[in-house]
Amino acid sequence: LGLGDAESGNSLEYGIRLSLAVICGPGGNLESTYIGGHEWSSRADVHSDPVNTPTLYSFISLFGQDPSDGFDDTDRSIYQAVESRSDFHSVELNYRRRTMGPYCRFQGSWLLGLRYLRFDNRLIYSALGENDNTVNANLPRFFSSNDKLKNNLFGPQAGFDIWWNIVGGVNFGFGLKGAWMQNDVKRQSVYTANSLDPMATPGTIELTDTERYGAVMCDLNTTLIYRLSHSCALRTSYYLIAVDDIAFGTADRDSIRDFVTVAPIRDPRYLRNSLTVQGVSFGCEYTW
Repeated sequence: LGLGDAESGNSLEYGIRLSLAVICGPGGNLESTYIGGHEWSSRADVHSDPVNTPTLYSFISLFGQDPSDGFDDTDRSIYQAVESRSDFHSVELNYRRRTMGPYCRFQGSWLLGLRYLRFDNRLIYSALGENDNTVNANLPRFFSSNDKLKNNLFGPQAGFDIWWNIVGGVNFGFGLKGAWMQNDVKRQSVYTANSLDPMATPGTIELTDTERYGAVMCDLNTTLIYRLSHSCALRTSYYLIAVDDIAFGTADRDSIRDFVTVAPIRDPRYLRNSLTVQGVSFGCEYTW
């Protein structure tokens, strides 16, 4: 079992895309677009073999090597699991200016605006041991780490699109946007364990901190339109949003070791990676 076994986001989940445009003079308009409602989750677990025998060790103790035979709550387990959850939202407001090429074969536009992205990610790591704690041996050994992060990105963006009238009634469009954004990350890490002293006292600690850094975003889309009549057309699009620096939930070995050994806890390290969200749409367009 590895932390990557619960990597959320590798599945197809439904979401919505809403757009509103208001004409502002010849060739110009204000546009607002929302993309979101996507929620991903993934879970992986492992049970000891034979069942209910404490044979599972964790990376916290280097699988029972440091210290020898591991820790009470994170090792000698009968069950361990990892779970990841994510959700995504995007809002943008732009001014777009359109232009027409010779013979109407090509059309294009440029835009300037503001973009806000929100990506939340949580990783939960848990372990369950035997009922051998306390004098009466009536409490199980257990541990859980719940690392929750909120990425709030905001910044200016610019972009363009170009449309090619391939033949009468068939149009192909390509659009590209780029943004430099500031990522304000809020983090909450909650550790819970059962054997924090010789009397096997349960305990919980919550760590909160923030981080701020710059990130770059790219938004790409392509569209193909096949016009059935002057008012009705079939339309399909592909969308892709990529951000280069997003904070993801993790299980930090050093801070967890501090917690289970009742030592001063170091702040968990940040796991930063790129994020890519993509999707397709199919539909019928009616114009009047």
